Amino acid sequence: MKILVLSLLRIGDIAMSAGVDLMLNSQCAQIAPLLPSVDRFLYFDRQGLQKGLGDPTVPFFESYEKLNELLEVVGQETYDLSINLTQNRLSGWLMGLIDSKQRVGLSLDASGAATFNSNWFRYLNTQIDLDSSEVFHFNDIFRFALGLENVKSVRPILQETEAGAKEADALSRGLKQIVCVQALTSDIKKDYPLPTFTAALATFAVRHPEATLMIMAAPFEQTRLQPVVDALTNAGHKAVLAVTSFEGAYSLVKKAKLTITLDTSIKHLAAAAGGRILEICLGSSDPFRTGADRSGTVIVTSKEACAPCTHSKACHRESQFCATRIPADAIALLASEIYSGRS
Repeated sequence: MKILVLSLLRIGDIAMSAGVDLMLNSQCAQIAPLLPSVDRFLYFDRQGLQKGLGDPTVPFFESYEKLNELLEVVGQETYDLSINLTQNRLSGWLMGLIDSKQRVGLSLDASGAATFNSNWFRYLNTQIDLDSSEVFHFNDIFRFALGLENVKSVRPILQETEAGAKEADALSRGLKQIVCVQALTSDIKKDYPLPTFTAALATFAVRHPEATLMIMAAPFEQTRLQPVVDALTNAGHKAVLAVTSFEGAYSLVKKAKLTITLDTSIKHLAAAAGGRILEICLGSSDPFRTGADRSGTVIVTSKEACAPCTHSKACHRESQFCATRIPADAIALLASEIYSGRS
């Protein structure tokens, strides 16, 4: 049976099934080495296509030709089943162009009419922007939509790579108690103020001087996060700036006794790794739909009436109260309790 899965959003939104072709944004290609069950990866260059449509220096039909080339590659297969995990019009149009005996999830025909072939995906389409905690987690929606309701939820199967393990070993050599910290996101609304975050980590470190704080960073985040590490080490705490690849990040959270994270792909890596997680859920982060899906995870969120807010809009208030009204001491205390194994 040949299956195609479309997941055209962020890395953390990628869900897996065994023995499939997976189409994802080319910007998410770094996760590919961790997914052993994928037969073939098909990369959709969303940023490149969008740039081509708006850049006067790019030939007029270049984006069209690139998309057509991708569809020709996909068209070489006749799929028994195509699954769209991305609820947007772009993925819906792509689904309508794929040769598949059965489609599950949003699909748009030539007239723009939508079909879902699943009440669960239809439900997902109507409840994405609803302001309610009475919702299903996306993982459960996908599970029920695909007829897997009798299958117990399990951690995603990710494969640690040799390169990632070497990165993590080099960073953690000689360290026994590691706490991974993901302190930045790609959306400023989801960020916890760095001075407050630093204060929380310092308080935690006072309670647990044996722990080493691994401040995780992509290369482009290094400049912003180095001052956090400097502040902690200058105060006598153990802190390291861990600049890693995505593979290295997964290997590092596998070693961690605790991962403290915002709403990023790192929380999903930590859930897959089976570790303890403290998630700080701010801005448009939705703990009920997309929170770290692992038993025992602790998620801190705001009581502000506007939270969670709309993903695509900037904060409309004079200050980001969902973040500023969560005190550093509360984060430190929760992290300490989870680290110590107390529920």
